[in-house]
Amino acid sequence: MIDVFISVVATLASILSLPGSLTLALLSLAALWPSRVTRIIKPAETGRIAIVIPAHNESASIGRTLSNVLAASRADTRTDVWVIADNCDDDTAQLAQAAGAHVIVRSHAQLRGKGHALEYAFAQLTPMSYSWLMVIDADSTLEPGFLPAMRAAMSADRNALQACYLSTAGNHLRSRVSRLAQWGFNLVRPLARQRLGFSCGLMGNGFALRTELLERLPYRAHSVVEDLEYHLLLVNQGERVHFVADAVVTGEIADTRDGARTQRTRWEGGRLRMLQEHLPSLLRRSLRGDRAAAELLADLLLLPLGMHVVLLLIAAMLGGIGLYAALIGLLAIGLYVSAILWRGPTTTQDLLVLACSPVYLIWKLTLLPATLLQSRRRAHWVRSRRNNEIGINHE
Repeated sequence: MIDVFISVVATLASILSLPGSLTLALLSLAALWPSRVTRIIKPAETGRIAIVIPAHNESASIGRTLSNVLAASRADTRTDVWVIADNCDDDTAQLAQAAGAHVIVRSHAQLRGKGHALEYAFAQLTPMSYSWLMVIDADSTLEPGFLPAMRAAMSADRNALQACYLSTAGNHLRSRVSRLAQWGFNLVRPLARQRLGFSCGLMGNGFALRTELLERLPYRAHSVVEDLEYHLLLVNQGERVHFVADAVVTGEIADTRDGARTQRTRWEGGRLRMLQEHLPSLLRRSLRGDRAAAELLADLLLLPLGMHVVLLLIAAMLGGIGLYAALIGLLAIGLYVSAILWRGPTTTQDLLVLACSPVYLIWKLTLLPATLLQSRRRAHWVRSRRNNEIGINHE
């Protein structure tokens, strides 16, 4: 009886881990493979662009962000900067206006969160004479050449773009390991999907949408992962998001324990919710031969890396078929880490930080209950505490 139980558990762990392992291996190989694509120079987009900065109580960081973004917009000459001050009870709107940005103020007691803020701002801006609307988070910095690279990618056959969204190194070891993990999610995976001809996804920061697309598919995405929710809608309608690796926007990863907890549980819990809601339709479309739906399904089935490693360990310890699944998984993770270090802006210090990744994975596993709570339909968007806010404690 015990042998049957062990066999069933090993088989289950193998079934749950194998799709994610194969997905990781494929994406890692595509990202590592040397590019031989010859760039075709196309005329850059010359229309007007609106940069939209959603801001909820961002008085501590909005000045620094606007100084950077407004300087880039002035150099571009055909880009305007708009701040959507959403349900603020501080002076975010006043600071943004004083800095020189256009400001939209939104207040709603029930409809709260970034998705509602963007929907409201896009509804105001799409009737104007903008060709594209671009979203930049309120704690971000546009790296040199960002707007020229985005304009160069705005060809007539594209309706959605995603810039390369990276983060600055934090003070806490946890945030430094998380930064390496972000290189995998925000650089390796979208680069691989771009090379494989799939939609690279939306990452919430540094994405741009053509106004004609928004008129046809309004931004009605209100979950805690509104970017992923809207991306699912785009792919369902036959659209593809293109990755612009040369356009880099840098944000921050939370250094505080509470801020890091909020970020991770919101991202991963939201992904689990999207899997619950879209699994049946994605599976049906995949079985009908829809490659885009199959790739999206494989992406959603790829569990958070900590959970994936646990499944591999269970499979390996139980032996049998589980041992083969574990070996495939470990090979995939090895390729994935290699792609992260090869494609990311890696330094010697990052290699030392990588040695602490097992501790980081254990910390992420402790977040599992909170992550499951965030996967509920009733879960609300919660803003992560910024690192430069008063009273920060770098634990």
